[in-house]
Amino acid sequence: MSDEKIERAISEPPPARMSAEVVSDILRRGRAITDEVRERAVQLAPRGQILRATGQPAYPRVIGTAITTSLQPDFRHPFFADVLEGLKERAVASGYDLLFFSGPVSGDSTAEFSYVARCRRHDIAGVILMGSSHADPELGYLIDEEIPTVAIDLDLVGARAGYVMSENVEAAATVVEYLRTLDYKRIAHISGSSFSRPGADRVLGYRSGLEREYLPFREEYLIEGDFYEPSGYTGMEQLLALEERPDAVFCASDTMALGAIRAAHAGGLRVPDDIAVVGFDDISFAAMMEPALTTVHQDKPGLGAAACEALLRIIDGTTDGPPVVILPTELIVRESCGAKLKASQNS
Repeated sequence: MSDEKIERAISEPPPARMSAEVVSDILRRGRAITDEVRERAVQLAPRGQILRATGQPAYPRVIGTAITTSLQPDFRHPFFADVLEGLKERAVASGYDLLFFSGPVSGDSTAEFSYVARCRRHDIAGVILMGSSHADPELGYLIDEEIPTVAIDLDLVGARAGYVMSENVEAAATVVEYLRTLDYKRIAHISGSSFSRPGADRVLGYRSGLEREYLPFREEYLIEGDFYEPSGYTGMEQLLALEERPDAVFCASDTMALGAIRAAHAGGLRVPDDIAVVGFDDISFAAMMEPALTTVHQDKPGLGAAACEALLRIIDGTTDGPPVVILPTELIVRESCGAKLKASQNS
């Protein structure tokens, strides 16, 4: 069919139904046809007809993605960029577009920024959530409406909902155990937000590691942060102000570890000579820091890809129950923990 005939089929007074031949030809032409023409064709043809004509669902297929920290969208943390890369690659490979939800999800704007309303408005096939907490009332609405949903780092379970996360508890315990092998005895923790699943799990692992190594838990050695650099800085300041400061600090994120190291240097201490620091995430700059950061590596692109894969299984109805995926982690030893320093002292 010629471009002229297609354009005429779209521009003329709309028929009650567009033929499968026209729809099929339009949707197969890709960039040769404008988005306006393509979308007009989709509007004029029932989904079932498009599927029969092309062998593909109606254009476009869209996955909604929301990043909310403290109920506000936030792209500043480098963790999210790596996760989104994995999510994007898997979605594109499966023929889906990504639509980012933005804006508050609380207060007087709840109806306007409702996840469910956005899914209906944009014909979203499913949703992937990052940075969410169980305090967000919108999660319950998604589950009640049985909109396919997968949360990253939040244990969300429903008839058409599941979650993906890293193994946080054991990873945090491993950090404490490793620091103890280096003869550190006063190990502190600057945690992530206690309202987040990773923050809570890493505290649990920290305390478990202390217990395994027969080290006492000291309330003053547990400082709550929020995964961002400023809270790592202020957290380290609090720890250094103690009468008996720690000799090692485990931070629940690399960005907080960066802040903690900056605070230590500002306080006249050297890392790791005077105090050891360990992070979590293994973000891109961790190996380039001075000193290079010892950290827990989690497969961030893998989290995004696994979340997308789980969501597609829910959408396609190929999962027997709510998908739950836990990805392994690995401790990456670099300079900031003082491993080399301890080895030279003991040789």
